[in-house]
Amino acid sequence: MIEIKHLFDTPEPNDGLRLWVGPVGLTRDLTEWCRVNRWLREGSPSPELAQWFDEHPDGWEYFRAMHHEALGNGPSTRILHALSRQGINEPITLLHAETNPAENAAVSLYEYLVQLQAY
Repeated sequence: MIEIKHLFDTPEPNDGLRLWVGPVGLTRDLTEWCRVNRWLREGSPSPELAQWFDEHPDGWEYFRAMHHEALGNGPSTRILHALSRQGINEPITLLHAETNPAENAAVSLYEYLVQLQAY
């Protein structure tokens, strides 16, 4: 099962693997404090795309389309396929730090991973 949470939501035992989905990595202190297992660089948007979305908060559809295109054409498709399969049987929590819980990189990645599960 794959879930999405804000980075500062209280970690819970059933979160499973906690993955940060952001254009840049977190500091070591923040990673430890928020109990992040690792930065999922392979599923995160590029810094340029993330900055564009910050500047165009009404551009969710474009952001999501560009993010999905990058995920599908990037060098990490094997990793994302494996993560998608893992999420069927094991808990995975995708973490974001955005103010909009419905439109952020973790939601975009979640949608992409769920599409992979259908295949």
